[in-house]
Amino acid sequence: MKKRLPFVAGIFCLLLSTVSAFSADLGSGGTAAPTRLVGDSCIIDTVKKSSGNRFGAASIKPIAGATDPAGVTGNNWADYSVIKNKLRDIKFGGYYRFLGFYRYMPAPFGQTDYRRTLGVGDGYREPVLSFSVNATPAPGVAIGTDIFWAPGYGGPKIKDYDNLSLYLGINFYSSIKTKYADINLRAGGIHWYHLSPFTLWNNRGYNRFSTFERNPWEPVLAAGDRYNRYWEREALKQDIRWDNQAFQGIILEGLRMPYGLNAFFLLGKTQNNGGGAAYSLGKIPNSSIGGRLEKPFGSNIISYNHFTSTTYLDSLSPKYNRYSVNSLEFGVLQKGIHITGEAGIGSFETPVYAKNYGPAIMGRLQLPSSVTYFPIDISAYHVDKNFVNVNSTFINTSKQQVTSTLLPFSSPLVDIGSMANNRQGAAVNSELQFGPLVINLGIAASAEIDQLNRQITYYHRVNNVSWSRFSLYNSGIGPYQRVNGLFRNVTETVNINGSGDLPSKHFNNFEMHLKFKEKLAGRDITFFWFSSNASVSPKMSVIPVTSTDAWIRTYTNEFDLNYTVTKNVVLIGYYGIERVLGNKDTDLDVKTGLPRNQTGHGYGLGADINISERAGLYFRQRWYNFTDANFELDYFRGHESSVELKIFF
Repeated sequence: MKKRLPFVAGIFCLLLSTVSAFSADLGSGGTAAPTRLVGDSCIIDTVKKSSGNRFGAASIKPIAGATDPAGVTGNNWADYSVIKNKLRDIKFGGYYRFLGFYRYMPAPFGQTDYRRTLGVGDGYREPVLSFSVNATPAPGVAIGTDIFWAPGYGGPKIKDYDNLSLYLGINFYSSIKTKYADINLRAGGIHWYHLSPFTLWNNRGYNRFSTFERNPWEPVLAAGDRYNRYWEREALKQDIRWDNQAFQGIILEGLRMPYGLNAFFLLGKTQNNGGGAAYSLGKIPNSSIGGRLEKPFGSNIISYNHFTSTTYLDSLSPKYNRYSVNSLEFGVLQKGIHITGEAGIGSFETPVYAKNYGPAIMGRLQLPSSVTYFPIDISAYHVDKNFVNVNSTFINTSKQQVTSTLLPFSSPLVDIGSMANNRQGAAVNSELQFGPLVINLGIAASAEIDQLNRQITYYHRVNNVSWSRFSLYNSGIGPYQRVNGLFRNVTETVNINGSGDLPSKHFNNFEMHLKFKEKLAGRDITFFWFSSNASVSPKMSVIPVTSTDAWIRTYTNEFDLNYTVTKNVVLIGYYGIERVLGNKDTDLDVKTGLPRNQTGHGYGLGADINISERAGLYFRQRWYNFTDANFELDYFRGHESSVELKIFF
């Protein structure tokens, strides 16, 4: 017990110093010295690490003249060496991100009647200040936590300190090596994790999009690197959330077990389990449980996966919604040829929906250019309507009881690489390179298995981030109340006219992404062109339907031009145009008697400025307009200016 006291005292000293310094920093408007945190009885001096690590190390020493509870002066603390050794691996890090924007719209769009809007932040609970502390108190044991600050900058009458809280919670990590297995434990706050595509996964797709808008989680890179990397890999650098789902609870891993097995176990919650509602009699909380048992064979692997989610209707009811998935997954890699697949059985039940089972299967074949001259990626899937899991790689379109607030529901027209349940389909993707010119192509076709409704949902790609800010996470936006706000995106719902038998829907997509990189006056210049053509029609087709036989046709073109003016400055240009056309069997305007005929334009200028290796300033100016030639109220125009300051420490 006596040996633990210095360690506990050290932790207390650390927390006291952190809180004291953080409070002082807030009170001084952010002018406190970043390398010196002073508490009541200890001082922390950060030690600069290598440029590859954005976290600094820290050493703790007593302030001269400070006293411990026994009254001994600071320089004579008997157990100071113990504290120093125990806490030598403490690391601090984080970032500050200020996003300010001004929007002007001369006329309201439906319920959105804010002609001039001045705001801070994007409304999606991304922190202005994130401060993290990580400690390794003993070999194989780590503790981490963070402080989340999201002020509204609303003036002296707004209590901004009410927005001070933990961001991902307090996380505990431990690793133990034995002769039988390597055991890893994670517990506490939010962890980003995945099992398999059908159980716990986040779809990534093929990353064909405009680079004009910055994501809140993007890092600070050297000028031009953001666009050069996108040209090279067709993927902006993302944080740990990319490909993973948020999971809160206990994660236990057993690696290198007997017979070469690896095991993974999860017990806790995902974002779709909601709050802490529990059946009061049994005290059972909303929860998810999952696991994976895998066996590697060199570069090949086979695994069994399970995931079950239970959500009670309220805290007093024993009734619940539950879905469960069991699957087998495999991966084979031989001579550059990669074959992966997963097959499983899923079930879904609610108080009014009896438990039913449904199958799912998916496969993917990736052939390298050494085999087929140019790389080819072929994929196919079949997911039953009773195979439900909103934490997986596919979108739920069949069971409204478990819909996610982040995804569309009614028969969505999704991008290539995304999947939905109650649907089967296939896709082919490839990439051709001719020196500095890269052409990425994809084509996909899919169809619903069972006919469930008379609706279609499609995305608006041009100006989608600006649209989403009109009314965050709300549905029924606009004068006709058919636009839905998602996370940095918007969808629109289409009704198919008629009665009797429900329509059979077939979905087709073609996507092209052209990327070009060259030198102009000795500086990098990159050009990206994304083009998409998609349709939903009553008949099967290999390519998108371009006639009025299709209920909905969408055409999108977006262009990005980026020029590195100096080693610290990049100038950016953007233009986007979108067309959406309906036919006579969809929504018709009361006055004109005609279907959708929508056109959207977006124009943008911007600049990325590197202040230092870990600080950047980003300006964006966007002008936009949208109109429907046949629905006169479906109209808006305006412009939006934004400035983002991001500093890592």
